[in-house]
Amino acid sequence: MLNWLGYILGQLLHFWLKAGASVASPASTVQTYGAYFRKNGAVLAVRFFAASCIFVIWTEGGAALFGEGFLPSLAGMSVLAKGAVCGLIGLAMDSILDKVMVRLPWLQNEIPPAPNGVGHD
Repeated sequence: MLNWLGYILGQLLHFWLKAGASVASPASTVQTYGAYFRKNGAVLAVRFFAASCIFVIWTEGGAALFGEGFLPSLAGMSVLAKGAVCGLIGLAMDSILDKVMVRLPWLQNEIPPAPNGVGHD
């Protein structure tokens, strides 16, 4: 449970940071957090779902699919340390998703690119 809590908090912080960068950018057409999420909500939801699927595969022994060392192993860690690692994975998972799509090219046509957050919302 702590693994999922850390992961979801990491993902939410990542989306919040992207929205903040977009709102703060003078080149952005988005002026509020609400406007950012209304404009990009569907893309963020698809990417959250895909990233969460990768997270499940990883926590269930995804080295067979992604290769050793692609993501750290949770073996031998305390419950708190696992939650912290999962939080960091959640924070970085949107970028990790792009790396996974390179390894699984058939996903590239199914998952929309991330909104870049600044200027091109």
